Order: sequence, then structure tokens, then C-alpha cells
Amino acid sequence: MALKPKTPIFKSINGEMDLGGAPIYADDLVRIQENNRGDVLNYFEALRRLLPPLLYYTGPVTPPVQNFENGLILSGLEYDNTDPANPVVNEGYILSGGEVCYYPGGTISTGLISSGLLHLYKGAPTYTARTFSVGGSKDILVTHSVVIEQGEVLTTGPVMPVGSAITATDEVVALQIGTSSGIGEKYFSNRAALGIIGIGESLNKNPWISANLEPTITVDSKLGFIVSRVNADGSTEIRGSIGVPAGSLSGDYVDVLTLNRDNVQAANSIVISVETQELDNPVTRARVWAGGLVRILKPVGGWGVADITIIFNTVFLGNPTLTTPYTYDVDFLNIT
Repeated sequence: MALKPKTPIFKSINGEMDLGGAPIYADDLVRIQENNRGDVLNYFEALRRLLPPLLYYTGPVTPPVQNFENGLILSGLEYDNTDPANPVVNEGYILSGGEVCYYPGGTISTGLISSGLLHLYKGAPTYTARTFSVGGSKDILVTHSVVIEQGEVLTTGPVMPVGSAITATDEVVALQIGTSSGIGEKYFSNRAALGIIGIGESLNKNPWISANLEPTITVDSKLGFIVSRVNADGSTEIRGSIGVPAGSLSGDYVDVLTLNRDNVQAANSIVISVETQELDNPVTRARVWAGGLVRILKPVGGWGVADITIIFNTVFLGNPTLTTPYTYDVDFLNIT
């Protein structure tokens, strides 16, 4: 959709009205209104074009696709998923098809589909007529309602409604109703257009979660904690220190703890580096398995005869799929 062109502006006739000036007609007032409306729609349209695409599942061997253009949430459309079978969506306005469209809100019955998508897009225009004193009638006001369609979110991703009337050129807003994942907030809001959501995800880190220790293992006083977290880039971070008694040091490895926060999806375990406070036969390696189990490996010279302190101070990638790296976008905040 092309941006709305502005109609010509009036030339100033200040101080000339006493000379007759220019005649002012009722249509001139409409032009002023159209100019203002065009400016507002241009701004909203510029934001809409910055929205990230929402990709839909198309099959196990085909890549996901964008099935429609994104609409923009202007206000409202908050939703309450307390009852997943009957979520409540508040009233609100969206930009769709170059028009500001109103949705009155209401309760949506999802049935057995608790993880559903509510699609909203421009409906047919509604005209309000006005009757003049001479008895004639004229359509004065034009408003646009919102058409809704219900889709579904599978474990593989969003899917379109069966028999949907949505086309590739329609500008659609999708809300994830029945659950609280919030697809609408991520793809269709002003904040998404300006990249504020992405900034927030980059600046906020997941909290540290304490690990579960094996019965003979203790948290060592060197650092006083043993914690882990998954970073925004998908890497797993482990920090802390543990005490391992000499009586537990036998065999080729020793199970020491299980992480409560990790991202190890590799086919085999991931080897990480660790440090040993003691210098004799230091333990330098450990393995992290899917599920978070951590084993320290016997050093080349064999286990020592004294208690040891193991220090974890590492970040590693345990997923065979690389995540999208940070990139600098020179057009950030450029909405012209």
C-alpha cells in the first residue's frame, strides 16, 4: 500500500480578509481533515513496515513462510488467558489495509485448542448517513470493522486457519490466545516496530539458578555458590565452586551436580574446562550431559588423596544449532 499523499496546503491570506481574501468552502475544511488524517496514517504505515515477519509452519521438510503482511496494533487488544478455553480480548484499534479499524473485543471460545491464534484484519466499510434539512441524505462518516479468524499454534509453530480468507497481501494482526506466550506483543506492536522488545531481550539476562549437588558434594567457600543460566544467545553459563571429598574420587569420572538451567542439546556430552584450587594432579576437564548432569574427569596423573575444590567459571554452547548473532543495524529507528 502506498503512503497517503498530502493535498495542497492553503496559501496564507493573513491580513487580506478585509480585501475580500479567498472564499472558504465547506470542502476546504474536509481537505484540512484529510491532510491531518494522511499525516497520521503515514506515520502508522511507516511503523508497520518495520515490523518483523511472523513465519508459519508449512511441513516437516519445507521452511516456514510469511502468509500475510503484518498489521499494527494501535491501542488495546490486551487479553486475559486465565481460562484457556475462553480467553477474553479487550477492545482495540489496528492499522490494516491503510485504515484504522475497530475491534469491540469479547470472549473467544477456543474449544479444545488452548494454544490458539486470533487473526484480526480489515473488514468492510460501514457508512453513516446524514439527512439534510432539504430532505436529501448523504453518507458522511466511514468506519471499518475487524474480521476475526481463529488459528492454532502447534509444537512446530503457528498454522493458518482452515479455509482462511486471508491472502498474502492482507495486513493481519495475530494474538496468541489460550496461552500467555504473547505473539502479538512480539510482532505487531509499536514497540516491536521500534525494536524496543529486541533491546529489552538483549539487556535483560536470565536469572541464576542453583544446581543440585550429589550427596557427597558441597558448595565450597571459595565462591560460596554454584549456579547456571542460559544466555540470550543460547549459551550455557556456569559459575561457582564445589568441594569434592577424597573418598568420592574413584573411577574415570565423578558425578558432582545437575544443572537446573542449561541448554545442552548435542548428541553427546560437551567437554568444558574447570579449575582446581589444589595444585597436585589438578582436575581440568568436566563433561556436561543433556539434562544438566556434570561429571568431573580423572586427571592424567590420577586422583589425589586429599579433598579438592573445583571452580566453574565458563560459558559454552551445547546446542548444534547456531543462534542468530547480534548485528548492528544502521537503519535502526529510521522510520522515514
